Amino acid sequence: MMGHHRNPSERVVRFKKVIRFKSVIKNEQAVISPGWSMHSGVSTRCYTFIWGMVGENQVFGDMDRVKVSELG
Repeated sequence: MMGHHRNPSERVVRFKKVIRFKSVIKNEQAVISPGWSMHSGVSTRCYTFIWGMVGENQVFGDMDRVKVSELG
């Protein structure tokens, strides 16, 4: 039955590990990525993520706006 698993291990989904891009970004460096990309980061110290956009597509109808106070 879908959604009624008896064994907890049946709920685990394992994906094939695929690494498409792996890089270490150093201080004072930047990354330019396509619009469909996703940002995630891990650091041993505080870091700043600056997002900018250029071009014609400046309509954000596909985004869900969330107030910072509603996060976490």
